[in-house]
Amino acid sequence: MNLSSALLAEIQDVLNRDSVRRKFPALTPDAVKIFIADVLDQSKMSSAVPNVFKWPQHPDDDHLFDLAIHSKARYLVTWETRILKLPTDVTPAAELLRRLSPNLSIITPKQLADLLGTK
Repeated sequence: MNLSSALLAEIQDVLNRDSVRRKFPALTPDAVKIFIADVLDQSKMSSAVPNVFKWPQHPDDDHLFDLAIHSKARYLVTWETRILKLPTDVTPAAELLRRLSPNLSIITPKQLADLLGTK
């Protein structure tokens, strides 16, 4: 798994939101710390990820694509419908992403689990 400081900050932000904590009461501050430590232990941290991709519709997500391009990722795993639609999108940004990262597949966590043979 590839990680950048921007992605790590986003993960920490989401897991510490009150709305997420209310939905998942087991997600205590200690549980978040343990999860983040595990993520860091299992990840390759990329420190200098260049900004090469701009998605005008959702600029807050650019860091995800920059990391995928920089690390030559095979998969970008997400539940975000707007991101999952990019492989078939015909916008200039989607076409640029395909040129910059031709081997990138954008898949759901379930699709990744299926690929890895876990259920």
